[in-house]
Amino acid sequence: MRKSRLGSVLGASLVAAVAAMGLLAVPATAGPAQTLHPLIVPAVVPEGCEALPEGGFSDAPIGSDSSPSVVVGRNFTTVPGAAEAEGVILVGGDASFDPGPTMSGGGGKAAGGIYNLGVVGKGSGIGAPAGSDALITGVSVSVRSGRLAINEIHDPKYEGGDILAGGAINNKADISRNLAPEGEPQPEWKENRSDALDEYQPWLKAIDSYSDFYKGLDAVGTVAKEQNRLTLTGDNTANRQVFNLDAGQLSQDRAPIELHFKDIHKDAVIIINVTGKNAQVIPNYVGLNGVQAFTVGGAPGNVQAFVQLATHLMWNFVDAQSVYLGKSDQFLGSVLVKNPESTTTLGTSTNGRILVAGNLQHGEGLKGQAGEASKGLEIHNFPFVHGFGCGIVPGEPGPAKTFAVGDVVWIDANNNGIQEAGEEEFLEGVTVELLDGEGATAASTTTDANGRYLFDKLPAGTYQVKFTLTEAQAASYNFTGYKAAVDGSSTAADSDAQPGENSAVGVSGIFTLGEDSQLVQAAGYDGLPFEATGGIDPTWDAGVVFKDGTLSIAKTADPASGTTVNPGQTVSYTVTASAQDGRAANVLISDDLSDVLDDATFVPGSAKLVIDGGTPVQVADPAEDQASPGNYTLTAGPFDLPAGRTAVLSYSVTVNTDAWFRTLNNSVTGTTGGTPTDGCGPCTTTHPTPGKLFIEKLGEDVNSELVRMDGSAWNVYADDGGTPGALLTDPAVVAVDGDTGLFVLAFIEPGTYWLEESAAPEGFNLLAELVKFTVAADGRATLESGTGGGVVTVSQAGALPLISVRDVPALQLPATGGGGTAMFLTGGVLLLIGSAILALRQRRATQPSGAAQTTSF
Repeated sequence: MRKSRLGSVLGASLVAAVAAMGLLAVPATAGPAQTLHPLIVPAVVPEGCEALPEGGFSDAPIGSDSSPSVVVGRNFTTVPGAAEAEGVILVGGDASFDPGPTMSGGGGKAAGGIYNLGVVGKGSGIGAPAGSDALITGVSVSVRSGRLAINEIHDPKYEGGDILAGGAINNKADISRNLAPEGEPQPEWKENRSDALDEYQPWLKAIDSYSDFYKGLDAVGTVAKEQNRLTLTGDNTANRQVFNLDAGQLSQDRAPIELHFKDIHKDAVIIINVTGKNAQVIPNYVGLNGVQAFTVGGAPGNVQAFVQLATHLMWNFVDAQSVYLGKSDQFLGSVLVKNPESTTTLGTSTNGRILVAGNLQHGEGLKGQAGEASKGLEIHNFPFVHGFGCGIVPGEPGPAKTFAVGDVVWIDANNNGIQEAGEEEFLEGVTVELLDGEGATAASTTTDANGRYLFDKLPAGTYQVKFTLTEAQAASYNFTGYKAAVDGSSTAADSDAQPGENSAVGVSGIFTLGEDSQLVQAAGYDGLPFEATGGIDPTWDAGVVFKDGTLSIAKTADPASGTTVNPGQTVSYTVTASAQDGRAANVLISDDLSDVLDDATFVPGSAKLVIDGGTPVQVADPAEDQASPGNYTLTAGPFDLPAGRTAVLSYSVTVNTDAWFRTLNNSVTGTTGGTPTDGCGPCTTTHPTPGKLFIEKLGEDVNSELVRMDGSAWNVYADDGGTPGALLTDPAVVAVDGDTGLFVLAFIEPGTYWLEESAAPEGFNLLAELVKFTVAADGRATLESGTGGGVVTVSQAGALPLISVRDVPALQLPATGGGGTAMFLTGGVLLLIGSAILALRQRRATQPSGAAQTTSF
């Protein structure tokens, strides 16, 4: 059973702002996830950062940000060619501006030489908040040439314009600040303030601490260098992607390089740790997962790739003395330079936070000199989603609290949506997805043998849980749906998987994991073990109920139904029950063998039941119904059958040796929960057995009594359209051992035949013609022709037909078992006999071979 659902919801504006900026990126479950640096979120998020420009750059302010976009530990210098820095600028030493003009007459934004600071003409659209400090220095502010313009363009309600300096603000006449509308507070000069940097110490200290923190992370991705192409390949999860490389793998001697990022998840933070005293990064191509992030001329190519790299990528130069970024159209990602003795030069436009412990020079030099200036170089204020986001004050590096969510998928036996005592059946293999605040899949897993699932070590954020049944499960189950609100039960035991149009998918409501959530700690949770330091919300589970299915039954036999089976032969039967459109519960199979076991014997122990391909289970042999003698039923069940699965009942019988002219008929039925089967195809089998018939040769003995005579032979022919056809040789007519004058034809099928006497006893006549007869399926035989005036007759020897052929000799001949021969010595009688014999021989001589002889009966 679950514990309880505990949690609270952050303020709507805070959640929307943080989630929209991707600050709550979710690590996937694949591989060990490293926790992100803690994010210290202010109680009120300043306007801005709720969104970023859809086109990559914005032509107008879209919001504001109180966090510095540029942090310089020592001195900040601009030279001609540098045009603007967007956002709040924090400088530990002097800030010196020299926008021009250049030797050729150009500089800054115009020929007169202007450096825009705060809100700029085109960038992220995120500037300094209204009435805030736009430029903070620990020492002085100077304008050596041209003009410094602070937030003097665009809608003034978003624009701060104050300058806060630890020393003097020089050349004030060359500094123009935002002019607020009449009646609104005007920008202030705040100079010679010893406490100028007090409020901003966390940002200055963060450069060192964050650089060390990132450097200490384990590498996740791989780095490959081929000529001027550098490929950084991640693991395609939302975990932090960390790449370690040497400055020698980057640009050398101001040569450009291609940067290719592969297998990078959209929520992954990318850290590139660079070692080496002199580092140059001069990308002339940047691609993310196969698409170009910017185009020639500086405009974003693939906007999604551009913004993702601008907000999720951090370059960490851990020991560099000199860092040069340029001369590409755009540099993507934030920059950390730890060495306080270093100088970082921006020779191109950047997109991300710039945080250097040493000196920062914006631009390269004067026109016509070595390292001549590029025009229009800009610093765009794209926040870094980890540690340096909008309104974020960086804290001390270290593991942040992580959270877990999990519970169980159980079978809701009574379909009330509540997990109750006794409901201890669980569903294994259900796919469970963790959705982030935007509904995207952040992680995926499956339930274990106990129906459990777990998502561990999650950052604070807004989530949902999505449950998806497998195809086989969906055939048997539906999600219960959320019913706690209706039933008034505790949320600790309710089902949270609310199905939609697809009944195989259930999605929970939205919930929040965070510092304010009241969660269960590891010691108090009886489910899967977890490592999250902030606790687990173990309340997001799903109940499923069985679908009511139908049952179909089919029966087969070997030999196949309709095939003739011989006495002594074994017949094997198979009954297949299938569950359709849901689970078939309490299945009972009943096979009526009453019309089988009167002519066959059940093979003891042959009945087996196999459910869904499992282990065969012995089924009891059928027993005679004491209340109704002669009735036998083979019964299997009851058992439950999952949807789409089958159960197979098999058994065998042996046909009795005296089962001639019989039919084995049986019929199977099935029920599920007492309801008869929905379909049958087929449910009956029929097996006829062959028959046999007897033939006897009869003659009169000395006492004028009919007795069986020895010495005859017989052929039987199949009927061929009313005339004799093929001779039956298998089976053939054979004499019955020990019975003189008795013959048998076994294994004969019902049908029409022709009987021929091929040999007659000595002194007796052959049948004058072939006798046509028919044998019915029940063993009844009838004569159709060739009866010879009644000398051929048919009777039943029990259930078997007997064909009797009678012949009366012209003389008294010895009969089987007779006492002797009477001789007629009268001359007239002898003469008659001789004449008859002579005539008979002549007649036979004129007939074709094999034809029946004509005789008198």
